[in-house]
Amino acid sequence: MLDQTGRTLQVWAHQDDRSRMKDRPGDQARSTLIRAGDATIRITLGVWLILLALILVLSGLIVISSVASRMQSFLLGFLGASALACFAGIATPMAGSRGRIDGQGKLRRRARSMVRGKVRSKEKIGREATAKVLATGRRCRTGWKLVNGSFLAGRGDIDYVLVGPGGVFAIESKWASTRCSREGGTVVGLAGREPVSEARQAAREVEGWLRHGPPGLEVEVRPVVVIWGPGRIKFKEGWEQIDGVLVCNGPMAQSWLPQLDVSHLDHTEICTIANALNSRASRQIRTALASGTPFVLSARQ
Repeated sequence: MLDQTGRTLQVWAHQDDRSRMKDRPGDQARSTLIRAGDATIRITLGVWLILLALILVLSGLIVISSVASRMQSFLLGFLGASALACFAGIATPMAGSRGRIDGQGKLRRRARSMVRGKVRSKEKIGREATAKVLATGRRCRTGWKLVNGSFLAGRGDIDYVLVGPGGVFAIESKWASTRCSREGGTVVGLAGREPVSEARQAAREVEGWLRHGPPGLEVEVRPVVVIWGPGRIKFKEGWEQIDGVLVCNGPMAQSWLPQLDVSHLDHTEICTIANALNSRASRQIRTALASGTPFVLSARQ
């Protein structure tokens, strides 16, 4: 079960943008109209520039001619008004073009934001699926505790820390929308950082916190990666050790959960470790609130 601090501030995570991009009918037609509009603007600007040049030439001829002063003033006034009309004709399409360009830029930025929001939403689905598997009522009753690692790191680099009778584990959860695969000691094809090295680094960080912080525990933290989504690696056994990291096929939890029973911790040790992690999470949150720094709950970009 998630720790009390995680339950209290979990509402922050719902601020993630869940916007989804959808293909709309008529996109090709709109693109064609935009191109035609651009061509029309270029032609219109050319015509107005030619008229403005003619007005300037005529104004010069009138000035040097022997036309009566009253008639000359009238003609120059008329040409001046025509010149102003030309300037307006030039400025209007240019302003419209600029507005459309700005609008298209905003649409592109919004589209990129939607894509990032969609990725974050998928990652969140994977994390929630992992938590649901690791923190069932039965597992909680047998002594397992799940700590939200986002509060621990303060920057979202660790998903969960699992503490229980079988040991301590740094859990990284990934969502594979497209096919991923194993290449040597890595998993490729996933968005964001490479998960095997990421989980290993997370385990080292948790070990360091427990060793150097109160109460100074010497505990081995084992790295685990759980992959969900249609592109996940479908291991024959449901799991595989990749360069010392347990990489799991999320839906085959009955196959890989027994692999988490690798050591033995008693109830006192479990509570001590969980309390130390919860205390660190509380300090991270208080520091973030005091400094006014946004506390990132999901930083996968």
